[in-house]
Amino acid sequence: MAGGRPGVFPSLVVSLAGLLYPAYCSSKALQEKDLETSTQWLAYWIVYTTFTVVEGPFYGMLSMFPFYAEL
Repeated sequence: MAGGRPGVFPSLVVSLAGLLYPAYCSSKALQEKDLETSTQWLAYWIVYTTFTVVEGPFYGMLSMFPFYAEL
């Protein structure tokens, strides 16, 4: 990759994996009215959102680290 910049594809794949599967499982837990599983997925969404919000301002610096998107 030119200039050592990370590609968009790894970030896209990781973002989709971090959204689609948990969204499916969260929906399934809510439909089944499984309180314990719903609570676990709610915790996942809180942590995911916190990382997403905090990562935004620092992404330029963080993306300089190799394989940051995959981690």
